[in-house]
Order: sequence, then C-alpha cells, then structure tokens
Amino acid sequence: MVVAGQAREPLRVSTGYLLGAVYVSSASSAGASNGSTLVDTSLRGGDNDHNGKWVIQTSGDNDGVIRQVSDYVATTFTLTVAPAFANQVASGVTYELWDEDFNPALIHDLQNQALRNVYGRVFDPVEDLSLFADGKIARLDLPTDLAMISKVQRRYQVDEEQVLSMGETFDETTNANITQSVDTEDYKESTGSLKLVYAAAAAANDLITDSFTAIDFSRYTHIEIWVKSSVTVTAGQLHLLLDDTAACASPLETLDLGALTADTWTRVRVALDVPESDTAIISAGFRYTADLGACTIRLDDLRAVNLDTAVYKDIPLRLWRVDRANRDLLLTRTGMNLVGYAALRIQGGDEPAVLSSEGSTTQVYDAYVIYYATALALQSRGGGPQTDPDERRKAADTWFDRAGVAALTFPLLENARLVG
Repeated sequence: MVVAGQAREPLRVSTGYLLGAVYVSSASSAGASNGSTLVDTSLRGGDNDHNGKWVIQTSGDNDGVIRQVSDYVATTFTLTVAPAFANQVASGVTYELWDEDFNPALIHDLQNQALRNVYGRVFDPVEDLSLFADGKIARLDLPTDLAMISKVQRRYQVDEEQVLSMGETFDETTNANITQSVDTEDYKESTGSLKLVYAAAAAANDLITDSFTAIDFSRYTHIEIWVKSSVTVTAGQLHLLLDDTAACASPLETLDLGALTADTWTRVRVALDVPESDTAIISAGFRYTADLGACTIRLDDLRAVNLDTAVYKDIPLRLWRVDRANRDLLLTRTGMNLVGYAALRIQGGDEPAVLSSEGSTTQVYDAYVIYYATALALQSRGGGPQTDPDERRKAADTWFDRAGVAALTFPLLENARLVG
C-alpha cells in the first residue's frame, strides 16, 4: 500500500533514522526553570559528547522549537541549550537529538525541496464546483487553487426549482432608498435581471422582499443566485433571507452571499442552514446588511437545488482549453453551445503544499519525500575524498535512486492541462 499524508515530524524522524543522525527520547525530569536545560537519564556518553548537537522538542510548551546543545554533563544527564527555551522543559516532554551536521531546520528545508522537485508531475486532487456557464461567455476565470485541469464537466441534471426569475421588481416590501427596475441588457438568465440602485441615504439592514406561492425547500441543500455589485463586497455584507412568514418578519434562513468582485457577475451558491424547517417558504428578502454607500446591485435567477442529486457529463477535450497566461478556461463556440446555461465541475489538482509546521501533512507519497530528503542531506554534507570519509555523496546516489523508484508510484496524469 502506498502511504501519503504523514506529518512533518514522523517524516523528519524517518529521514533522521536513514541518516543515522537522530535519537528520539523524552525528558526524565524537569529541567531548569529558565528553560536552559533538558534532563534525560537514557542519554549515554561522557561529558561534552553531545555538544553542538541539535534538540527539537516534539511536545509540551516548546513544541517544534529547535535549540543547539552548548554543554552536556554526563553525571547528571543534563543537556544545556543555547539560547534557552522560552519555557521550562517539563518531565515527559518528548524530543529529538540530532547530530551537529543535520540541523532539523535543514531537514525541513530539504523535505520542501523534495516536494518542489515534483511540481508539475504530482498534484493534490482538487474538485471545483464554483464555475457556472451562461451560454454567452467563452472565458471563465479559474480558481486560484487549481494548477492543473484534467477534466471539465457540465451539470446536466439536478433536482432544482426556480424560486424567483428576477424578471420583475420586488413588491412585498420596498424601500424609498432603493430604486428597482428590470435590466434587459445586463442579465444572465431569461430576459432580464433585477437592478437595485442604492442611494447614498441607504442604511445598513435596509430590506426589500418579494412573496410567492409556498415552496417546500426541505428537499434542497443549497440556493443559487447570480449577483453583481458595482462595488467590492466582503463576506457578511449582503444576505438573502427566506421565511415562511410574510415580509421575512422572522427569517428561517439568513444566507451570507459572501465576497463579490466589483462589476463582475458571480454565481453564488450557499448551503441552507435548516432545510428541514423550510417546508413552506413564501417570502424571499435581499438585505443590505452593511452600508456600502451609493451602489448598484443586480440579482438574477434564484433557485433552490439539491446538489446531492447532481449528474455531470464530460465536455470533450477538443471543446475547451486553458489560457495559462490569464488563468482562464476557454470554451470553443461549439463548447459554449454544448454547455449552455449550466454549472460546471472541474477536476484537477493543486501543487503539493510545502510542510510549514509540525502538523503539516504531505500530499506526496511519504517514501519519496523521505528518500529524496535523505539524499539531499547526505549530498549537502558530502565532499571530495579528503572531506567525505563516510562516503556521503555515494550514499546520496543510492537514496536518489530509491526516490526515483518511489516516484514510479505517482499517479499517471491523463489529459492534464497546466494552469498558470
């Protein structure tokens, strides 16, 4: 079985064992109160035998902190470190003791070099559902977490219900500071969008609502709606309300429409909070939760959908490509016609994340990271015949070979198209 997903600490220890450079243990009693000493009765050797080595604590208040040994007293089994740890080393705290040549910080860097070495060959799987095609626009901005795309699919079937087409103004609750109209030029679905012009006098929590025949939302998981704002919006500033009482007097759902880029249509998808209670929704409201100043907001095509029922079909490879310079997905004219007005699902991957903390986990097969980091460590401390009596460079070649064998287990990339 191929293993991936170990944290930085066990990967580091495995590398240390292959180097013959690490000793793993725990403190047998508390050290000095100022954090300058670590006591471990399992240590062996005479006075000063551990001087220059590196200590990294792996639990307790100083977890992940690296210090160098400045003195070792064999009779008391005491390591003195410089500079001192910020906190006293408590009894039972686990630690690693590394040979002077191999600072754990060096190992961390080499682990990340191993990961960067496979950029473009190995990807952390990503499935993205954020894009929505309208049948009119060929160029779609790709999410920032995608470095590779292998498949683009269109949603051709889902349990859904249109709640409001936004082809007419809201009339249940209006507001004098909000001028409503139907925009027949700038819209996404049908023949128009609801255009809301907010005057400078508009205030936070201004609300408009619209009523409709009762809809049972309990079988749905999300709402989807197009939103376009003339100003940048951050999360928590605009909300959609749903209620089983008139004028959204006591909303069952208060759904944050999230962040919006100015002057850009965004298909917003938000999970329902309490769908089991949404059995007879009769009112929808749009709330200007934060005062954004004078602005214009357009809304279009509010739907309830059950994403668990979604079925997707592949868009043939010949009908789409990636504009790497601009990080855009481009549909051919035939591709636009095939997709029409539909949500997209993109399958691909992101570059493996580097290990930035003790809790970071690798997204690449562990054996490869361990072997490659070991080879790099040996290579970094090798030299010519006069300076490399342990033949570290020769040993490094062996571990590079083993890393190469481990790399053969990487998943085979099919139809991969790079992004950026």
